[in-house]
Amino acid sequence: MQIMHNAFEYLAARLPIIISDSAYWRNEFAGCALFVDPEKPKDIANKILRLLENDKLRSKLAKRGRELMEKHYNWEKESNKLLELYKNIQGGKFADNELSKSINSRTTY
Repeated sequence: MQIMHNAFEYLAARLPIIISDSAYWRNEFAGCALFVDPEKPKDIANKILRLLENDKLRSKLAKRGRELMEKHYNWEKESNKLLELYKNIQGGKFADNELSKSINSRTTY
């Protein structure tokens, strides 16, 4: 999902985000984003203006977004999820140590 990917990139870059108001997004980005009804252009415009006019809010959302990325979506945690997926696919027969070394040696976050 493209928007999801972009939202994570923006948070990692310490940028505040405005995102569609849904239970899923609120759960993922609580305290890190402003939420809008995507079918109400006035709501979107108001949230954009709110960010433009409020330096403290922009800074707070940017800081919290980066903290969320560092705490919950860092490469170490994501690589562990990937390793578990590979293990499940292989029925637990995967050479954990070799795969882990391979993944961790090729990536940085």
